[in-house]
Amino acid sequence: MDHWKADTEAFGIAHQREPRHLVYVGIVDGGYYFACEIPSGPKATDFVVVAEGEVDSKQRLIGIMESHLG
Repeated sequence: MDHWKADTEAFGIAHQREPRHLVYVGIVDGGYYFACEIPSGPKATDFVVVAEGEVDSKQRLIGIMESHLG
């Protein structure tokens, strides 16, 4: 499912057992934007961002994803 149709370069990585627990990743100048999301209600559009920011390396992004997704 494409959660971010307005951003054609974005993608999401979800937890295997909880597909609505995910990290949104977008490309920014020289790095990556991320938003860690969790569900806040029953609808697919019900979510809350619990952390977000920009990082300049894949290793930092992977660390954030591992921490958020467990």
